[in-house]
Amino acid sequence: MLKNLKSLKLKSCVLLEKLPEDLGRLKCLKKLTVTSAMIKDVPESICMLKQLESLKLSYCSFLEKLPEDLGRLECLKKLDLSSTNIKGIPDSICMLKDLESLDLSCVLLKKLPEDLGQLEYLDYLDLSYCKFLQDIPDSICQMKCLTYLWLCYSPQLKKLPEELGTLEWLKYLDLRGTCISHLPQSILLWKGLCITRGKVRLDLSGPYCYVRVSKDDFERLRRPGKKAKIN
Repeated sequence: MLKNLKSLKLKSCVLLEKLPEDLGRLKCLKKLTVTSAMIKDVPESICMLKQLESLKLSYCSFLEKLPEDLGRLECLKKLDLSSTNIKGIPDSICMLKDLESLDLSCVLLKKLPEDLGQLEYLDYLDLSYCKFLQDIPDSICQMKCLTYLWLCYSPQLKKLPEELGTLEWLKYLDLRGTCISHLPQSILLWKGLCITRGKVRLDLSGPYCYVRVSKDDFERLRRPGKKAKIN
């Protein structure tokens, strides 16, 4: 057993169908990457990897579920599940207090944990291309470190949490391809609002915040009676 192994990359292993059940015995592992494989699940023992900082399972299109105790990965900083067949995320993910980057751009994803906002150090959240996702939990407004929020091309998404404007560090918000019909009042009242056909720019007496919208959505997102600066 490679007990001192720190990084394991299994990229583009298109014929790989299963991971070892005792994978969790790699106690020193900090980075695990499995991409474009045929795996359908991840062994429960992975939750024993207490030093794991990065877990990437992207483009494993047969992957349907995650271990329920994933929240035991107390050192995890990056979790990438993009382009998998995962429909739901275990509630224990909310225990990953050090998580900084979370990519859930999963086409079949239907629901998010209500307490997702407990990920207080999260900087990057990708929920794009989630064709069945209808709601974003209000608790997301507790993510005070959130800088990037991608919601593009999640066509059943119709509204944003009303208190989204409390995310003072948010710099990029992508709404293209959603059914969102208005921006929360908490955003529209920010100073220096500049709506363009490609993006909404918000000047907060500091770095700009860019909110991307499609050309077709541009008129829908303008608040009635408010003059928008068009570039």
